[in-house]
Amino acid sequence: MIEFRSLRYEELDAWFEHCVHVFSDGIDNPVLKGVFINHFYMDPNRDLEGILVAVENNCILSTVRIFYRKAYFFGKEMKVGGIGEVSTILEHRGKGLANRLLEEAIKQMKERGIHISMLRGTAGIYSRLGWMKTTTYRQVSKAAGRDELVHRLRPVDYDHEIPYLKAIYKEYSERLNGPFVRGDDYYWRFWVKMEGRNLWVIENERDEIIGYLCFQYHDGCILVDEFCVLLAYEDIFDQAVSKLCSMMNKEDADVKFESLIRSRMKVESYESNGSNMYMLINPITLGETVIQSTEELVDMFKNINAPIDGKTVSEVLFWGIDSF
Repeated sequence: MIEFRSLRYEELDAWFEHCVHVFSDGIDNPVLKGVFINHFYMDPNRDLEGILVAVENNCILSTVRIFYRKAYFFGKEMKVGGIGEVSTILEHRGKGLANRLLEEAIKQMKERGIHISMLRGTAGIYSRLGWMKTTTYRQVSKAAGRDELVHRLRPVDYDHEIPYLKAIYKEYSERLNGPFVRGDDYYWRFWVKMEGRNLWVIENERDEIIGYLCFQYHDGCILVDEFCVLLAYEDIFDQAVSKLCSMMNKEDADVKFESLIRSRMKVESYESNGSNMYMLINPITLGETVIQSTEELVDMFKNINAPIDGKTVSEVLFWGIDSF
């Protein structure tokens, strides 16, 4: 008989192995297992109650994990339940196990007073259960390798500079819809440090940290995973990317970044991302307005004043460092 319940502590290693088995198509993958282990222990909000499993004869058949977070929405900090690690072993797929676990996850989030649930995935089972996708856009431009920025760029010192990163992140991100709240030092010391491996700070002429840039470089392209600055310096993104390009001894480079980052660089193209999905779990009150449905929630993310290629831009933003 299949049992649907939360994971027990003594089952943690079996749960890691289950996730590896499903996501690597049955191939033993120690590196991937390390990712799942890190994402559990680096999470200050880790909670076995939020790891739901379908178990039969002491074997984990399917699982769904809720990542409990807070995020900035409409100028407020709201409770968020992120859905991840949805996985069912091959021989038990198509039996509704993940569907049952997702229904249990919705019930648990509702009971815990979660406002919004979010996940990264395709439609299918998620849309049938009530999550709706939002389409965000990444701008693709060409950056010239020029050192016109008077400020300095250098790798971050996580041991001493987390307080500055926290303050800058909060000022920049709290006015947007979707970024996770990162008020916990533990989250910065472990999760952000691990996921934001290539994070460089921006210092002004007085050696004060005024922002940072987290990026990857592959095949002539700078992919900006995150950019946050004090709002007085918001217009320096283009110069910071050009300086970064110059420091890598590149005459120019393609650069990809979230379209909500302020930039004057010529747009070469846009890349769309429709994998972010949201669901309203409990109603939200904003002044005299009460948001009571997921449709109303997603409609509030749309920016009708900033169309891209004739399409409405979503104002929701999810920094890649927080991916789970």
